Order: sequence, then C-alpha cells, then structure tokens
Amino acid sequence: MAVAASSRSSKAKIVIAQLPWSAAKPAPVVLVSGVESFLADRAISSIREQLRAVDPSLEVSDLDAAAYSPGQLLTLASPSLFGEPRLIRVSNVEKCNDDFLTEALEYVASADADTTLVLHHGGGVRGKKLLDTIRGGTGEGVEKSDTEAVKWYRKAAEQGNANAQGQLGVCYERGQGVETNQTEALECYRKAAEQGHVLSMLTLALGYKTGDHGLAKDDSESAKWFQRAAESGDASARFVIGGLYATGSGVKQDDAAALKWFSLAADQGYAAAQFSVGLCYYNGKGVAKDIKTALVYLILAAASDQASAKTLLAESTGSNSRVQDVVKQLREKRTELSVESQKEFVKSAMKDWSINTSR
Repeated sequence: MAVAASSRSSKAKIVIAQLPWSAAKPAPVVLVSGVESFLADRAISSIREQLRAVDPSLEVSDLDAAAYSPGQLLTLASPSLFGEPRLIRVSNVEKCNDDFLTEALEYVASADADTTLVLHHGGGVRGKKLLDTIRGGTGEGVEKSDTEAVKWYRKAAEQGNANAQGQLGVCYERGQGVETNQTEALECYRKAAEQGHVLSMLTLALGYKTGDHGLAKDDSESAKWFQRAAESGDASARFVIGGLYATGSGVKQDDAAALKWFSLAADQGYAAAQFSVGLCYYNGKGVAKDIKTALVYLILAAASDQASAKTLLAESTGSNSRVQDVVKQLREKRTELSVESQKEFVKSAMKDWSINTSR
C-alpha cells in the first residue's frame, strides 16, 4: 500500500493516511509497502509526476537504505539555496542498515515541509520500528488489496505491458485478488513470454518440462523457451540450456553448444555453470582438454561453496594445500571482484604451479 502523511507542518506530528496504490500523493513522508514492485513503481512515479507538475525544478535524489552512510538523508533534505522542492526516493528499506534506521526515525519526527520522502519497503520485519512509527498516526485509510492490484495489472496488461501480463498470470495461478484460473494464467504467461518477459518464459519452459500449468510434457517446447530466456540473458536459463545440449534433451546433442551456454552463465557468476565449464575442460568435452583452465573454473565454483566443484578439486588435487589456500582467499575477496577479475586472480596465483591431478 501507499501510505502518505496528511499534514504539511514541519514540526507537528505526522498524521498518516493509508491509501490504495492508485491514490498515492505527495506528502512529507510517503511509505510504499508491499512486494508488488510493478505497483510500487507506479505509485512512486505518480508522486514524482504530481510534484513536477507543480514545480518543474523539482530535485530528485535516490538513496539505498541497505548501503546508507550517516548524514546522507539530512544532507539531501536540507533547505536548497534556491528553494526548489525535493523528492528523496529510498529503496531497500526492508534491508536498511542501523544508520539509516536511526536517522530516518529522527527525520520522520520532524519532516521538512518542502521535501517529499518516499520510502519503499518490500516486506519483512526489518525496519518494522520505522514502519510502525509512520503508521502510528490517526489518519484512516484503505488497506492494500489484491483485488486493487489485479485491477491495475489488468489495465496495464491490456495496454501490452509484459511485466503486468506476467504478474496477472501469477494472480490467476495463485488466486490472489481473483478466482484461480489456470487457463487464464497460462494465457497471460504466453502473452508476456512472447514479449520477452523472462519469468514467464521460464514458467512455460518448466511447465513443458514437468507437465505443470495444464501443459503436456514436451521436451522440445521446454528447450525452446529455455533457449529464448537464455538469449535474453538469464543466467539460470543459460545454465539449463547448456545442460540440455550436453544431454540432447529437446535439442540435438552438442558439446560445443553446451560449453558456450555454460560459459555465458559462468561469466555471470553462476556457480553451477562454473563447475560445468571446469568439467568440460577437465574431460575435454566440447573443447580440447585443459587442466589449468579447468582448475580456474573449479576454484571459482568452489569459492562459492559449489559442492561438486569442491569434491572434484579434493579428488583431483589431493592434499594440495595451495589449491585450498586460493579457494579460501578467493572466497574472502569474490564479492569485491568481477568474475573476470576473479579469474585473473586465480590465474595469477597458479602461474608457477606444476599441475598434477589424480584423474
């Protein structure tokens, strides 16, 4: 739901009215809560458009509550030299750190009249004290409703919005705000998938693979949708289609194609794909056998705690402590490094190694 303060007094207690998504409006403090990102984005965009319609000089700033640094909120909310109104959009409030929580609570107690603070909370208990403080006013409102969500999903879906079509499919599938209807859900997923909506593509791919959603099992159709999702850049789909090429399920068996898709997923940091690339180089599947390259990918996967990679490393390198040292070092560094930098780190560590394996 969108929750807006009803008072513009800069020092008076903020009184909160709870509103449906479609009625979101500017106020000193606006809380947009719920997991429906499509509707949340609509509400926040509507607030920005309303403010810009009043004053085109609106200053817009964004904060990430999960990566917040002390003083950011107060700096952005401080009076402008030229008096422009300000909109501060805060994401990831459900993941906020302690510094944000402390300063947001202080700010809400005396919100600035010329600033609109929009807080997006995606659900969960983190930040509950802040939410309870904002909701603690006396204004009456309308609770978020699944029926309201379906109404807006349907309107956007009818205009060809792929994300809305996919979300509407979820509502029909789960009976959220509408009676459960698998036929309607499937139709929504198809429309969204044809427009490139990746989650809908994966829903169809899995449906054809398992026979869910009222679909007859069809390995070729399943592979077709996994391929389309892979071509759209989804790492999990790239890993799966690589596996289908490796086994010849729904597609012609092709080790080189398998390695291609595994490699693309691996370079996106997908640990299972990194193991699969390592295995291809280790066994010479789809590529000339290359133990050093195999070890690079196996170490990458092992640093992400991929079980099969750790097992193969242990079996193939035995008690080689240098391998385990590199895995440990990379595990500590990998969140700070791109996948390409991780590979360079491992290659550098291995440059003077004499590779001996038991397989």
